[in-house]
Amino acid sequence: MADWISMILSKPITQVATFNKIAAPKSLEIYPDYDHESLPGLQDKIYLFLLGKQGIS
Repeated sequence: MADWISMILSKPITQVATFNKIAAPKSLEIYPDYDHESLPGLQDKIYLFLLGKQGIS
């Protein structure tokens, strides 16, 4: 689900610049040991966020 983000924001400097320009409430999740494989727990966090039951932290 979130793979399109990594395609658009492939460089770390671009990711940080984009993150800093977002004016809405936000949080940063860092998974240093993962590259293109699925991130543990991310799908659940996205699902709960879209349901409005829990913010992404």
